[in-house]
Amino acid sequence: MEIVNVIEGGLEVGGLIAVSIAFLLCLVILIASIYAVSKREEGGLIGTFFGLTLTVFVGWGIYSLVTNPTPDKYEVIITDFNEVYEQGYEIVDQRGDIYVVKKTEEVD
Repeated sequence: MEIVNVIEGGLEVGGLIAVSIAFLLCLVILIASIYAVSKREEGGLIGTFFGLTLTVFVGWGIYSLVTNPTPDKYEVIITDFNEVYEQGYEIVDQRGDIYVVKKTEEVD
């Protein structure tokens, strides 16, 4: 197995920005619904529950993106497929003679 190129992993910046914007929108919904409850408007309590639920799920998505960065990937030329698996890699993609591999996730 000969490594031709390294594709660095890390945080998905685009995904993180999108989820952060969604989180801010959820906070706006939550604040508006709490205001509606304080004014005793109809549907305020349901809106608060909905806003709180959305905020928690989107916050969980942000946490997941930050704590689980994407792994590095390697473009390689493979001569022996057994060597790939013995070294702890898995094949992700194939582009002609070049394969894209990444380290396998080790389960404890």
